[in-house]
Amino acid sequence: MSFPLTTLRRVISDACDGPFGSALKSEHYVAHGARVVRLGNIGQAKWRDADKAFIDMKYWAGLSQHHAQSGDLVLAALGDEGHPVGRATVLPDVGRALVKADCHRLSIRPDSADPRFLAYYLSSTIGQHHSESLADGSTRKRLTLGSTPS
Repeated sequence: MSFPLTTLRRVISDACDGPFGSALKSEHYVAHGARVVRLGNIGQAKWRDADKAFIDMKYWAGLSQHHAQSGDLVLAALGDEGHPVGRATVLPDVGRALVKADCHRLSIRPDSADPRFLAYYLSSTIGQHHSESLADGSTRKRLTLGSTPS
């Protein structure tokens, strides 16, 4: 059986990256509130829940362009030797959430692809190689939304 190849852009209904600079700083973190998806949460097709961070719900509401929800594909846009750029996982139900800088949120059209499959592909050896080839940087590889694997 053969499956047609397509680009990732064709299965995404919406995408965003996290706020940069002063828009989200450590001083915004609180003990409880909306979950902040950070690089440490994104494993290779696996959600890592140990690294928990939260921001105030009112502050979260003002950052709506960075929101993420259960079932979204979250992708690490920054990598290093032990943590490959382009690794991805499906966001579990963590309640209200947003992605932090260097994390991308990709909402997948339900009629076009399974986010779990995409997470496995992007975290595979082939997917990692593709992401690495698209990334910029000499010491730490980085993907932009425009260079996200297609």
